[in-house]
Amino acid sequence: MTCDSQPSPAQRDIATPVWITHPDWVTPGENMFRAPVLASRFDIDRPVRSARLLIAGLGVWTATLDDRPLTDAELEPGVSEFRTRVAATTVDLTGRLAPGRHELIVELGEGSAHVRDVPGRYSKFAEARHAPRLLARLDLDHTDGTSRTLSSDRSWRAALGPTMFTHWYGGEDYDARAGTTAWVDAVELDDPGPSPWTRAAPPVKVVDTLTAVTRTPTLNGFVCDFGVNHAGRPLLTVGPGVPAGTRIELWPAEHLDARGRADQASSGGPVFDTYITGGDAEQWHPSFCYHGYRYIEVKVPRTHADALDLRSQQLMTADRRTGHFSCSDPALQKIHDLTDRAVQSNLMSVPTDCPHREKLGWLEQTHLVFGPVSHLYDVRDHFTDLITHMIDAQTAEGLIPSIAPELVVLDGGFRHDVNWGSTIWRLPGQLWRVYGDLEPARRAWDAGLRYLGYVSAQEKDGLLHDGLADWIALDESTPPPLVHGHGYLAMLASAAALATALGRDPAPFLRDADRVRRRLREEYALDPDRIGSGSQASLALALDAGIVADEHHRQVVHQLAGLVEHDDHASVGEIALPALFRVLGRADRHDLLYRLLTQTHSPGYGAMVRDGNTALAESWQNRPGQASANHFMLGYVAAWLTEDVAGLKQATDSVGWRHAVIAPRGFDLATAAEVSYDSPAGRYHVRWERHENVAEITVRVPEHGRGSFDCPAGYALAKGASGPLPPGEHHLQAISTGCPDHRTHEGVVRARW
Repeated sequence: MTCDSQPSPAQRDIATPVWITHPDWVTPGENMFRAPVLASRFDIDRPVRSARLLIAGLGVWTATLDDRPLTDAELEPGVSEFRTRVAATTVDLTGRLAPGRHELIVELGEGSAHVRDVPGRYSKFAEARHAPRLLARLDLDHTDGTSRTLSSDRSWRAALGPTMFTHWYGGEDYDARAGTTAWVDAVELDDPGPSPWTRAAPPVKVVDTLTAVTRTPTLNGFVCDFGVNHAGRPLLTVGPGVPAGTRIELWPAEHLDARGRADQASSGGPVFDTYITGGDAEQWHPSFCYHGYRYIEVKVPRTHADALDLRSQQLMTADRRTGHFSCSDPALQKIHDLTDRAVQSNLMSVPTDCPHREKLGWLEQTHLVFGPVSHLYDVRDHFTDLITHMIDAQTAEGLIPSIAPELVVLDGGFRHDVNWGSTIWRLPGQLWRVYGDLEPARRAWDAGLRYLGYVSAQEKDGLLHDGLADWIALDESTPPPLVHGHGYLAMLASAAALATALGRDPAPFLRDADRVRRRLREEYALDPDRIGSGSQASLALALDAGIVADEHHRQVVHQLAGLVEHDDHASVGEIALPALFRVLGRADRHDLLYRLLTQTHSPGYGAMVRDGNTALAESWQNRPGQASANHFMLGYVAAWLTEDVAGLKQATDSVGWRHAVIAPRGFDLATAAEVSYDSPAGRYHVRWERHENVAEITVRVPEHGRGSFDCPAGYALAKGASGPLPPGEHHLQAISTGCPDHRTHEGVVRARW
């Protein structure tokens, strides 16, 4: 590193670091894959009072300082629009830099910044924004008042390392025999590159190490089943006796084929990691990519299989867990577990749709499933970063594309759909409601106005026609303009609410909402018989959006319930699914929602559990090989479980969880349920148990919150306050007014599962 000395930290003239790389990576050829390694040795001649390293690398970097990992963060710097910005990590090295010689070594992989089509390896797309490069600056303050700045420049050394191939999708190859090539001078790059950016989201970390639940021999190796579908990477241990040059291939998969081998049809393939042994006892894992899988097939000569141990390191963003749910009903518990696992698997630096085939930041799921995600994990900082990504992705015409960062530009409705682009308004609204934070709304405001202008320009006859409509619906008869209109209205409602909260004028948004609602009523809701003959999604969306006239509302709800009872499964897609839960929940048809969830004879949640899924599938049909088995876009179900079955939700007029409503609706669906949430106001906790016709409820309200109890229909409060619940613990009792035979119902439920 170049070293600048200055008399005082306050007067430091910081040397500007420059992007550097290996000479072979300045203009890499099509056969250039070997990962570059950049190193700097530097001396410290006096005690250090503080030392901070700023480091940014493209596309993925891993580093050691004096042969120890620089940080426990993985897959840095995360994903962003690399043409514009790259996340820079600041590491406090104060306790690690004593007087003496030190060495910082950084290895770089291509990551999502440099994705190429490579024969024999799967890739979702090909887009080479920036080849591997490094930017670094070390600021040293000494105890004697002097300071130094060490920066990346041509004084660094460069080599090609033992990682022979890295691909964000296709996998990674490592040759333990290779070592590094001869060291040469690093090259300073002329272009300014992306700007360093301070990411708010916590880093990705190893959150668990899984041991295989089964290990099954094959003709050329073995297959490990880790029991759950997850995002992660293999951790391979090679014991003694395996000769140098032995090739070991690791093939991740969500499913196994009829022969018991890895089936990558649902996750994209070929995807595999390769390790070539060096002849000693060794341990290795990929450092520059990750996969989504339950199984790993290991291909290795059978004579060496017993010398190998394989585990799996689960990776996810280190978002703090905030919510818990448990239920006596095994069906409901398993469905919640599927949701949680799918959320975990896709909480990477940018929330993804799936952890394998796409790894893209599809926007709609972030607002559709925000409630369950924000209950399970503190995503305030994590999801705030999405505002930056959406602004970076916005086009000159004002379009917010469906993916942000927009690593790949898709065609038609896959790029412009209001239920995706409206995230620019709906997500800031949700961040404000849950966390009481208006800063995301302030940052998104101008981009949101431009997007509203874009959407308005797309109207034809007052309706929006283009887009994905109710994606993955089994019944595709729902008119797309109705689906888009529902999203349009939800966006305008968020805009109006945020305008009021920010002290701005909500009137323009309310006027637009009235205009859109009138047009939808003209087209779809003037004739109740016409709308009543539609799909589940048509009815649910119309009711949820308020386009059904008041005098017809009850009739249409009845028609929706009748249609669901007749179909005996959900035919809606991901856009209408939350509306279906809300409408039937408000109508107190939780019995019908329970049947919808737990039936196993048709596509749905119950069938996913029946088929052995351990995370939510991408489609209702859940056909192995045709869709991912690890998506969270159908995760709104968890909101019904925590808010209605267990009974904890934020009051509609509350911000930051200052007021919670305890409204359990699961007394006739299970014998016990429990939910807790570490909200911005403190921890709320609700637990209830039903014994015959009596439900005992315990509620804890945090110091900075308050609660209200809403007794379900068919029950009367026999013990406890019916008014406000102040901070503290409360014990309530509700008695069934009809005294139904709960034991018979419970027996039916347990027999089914």
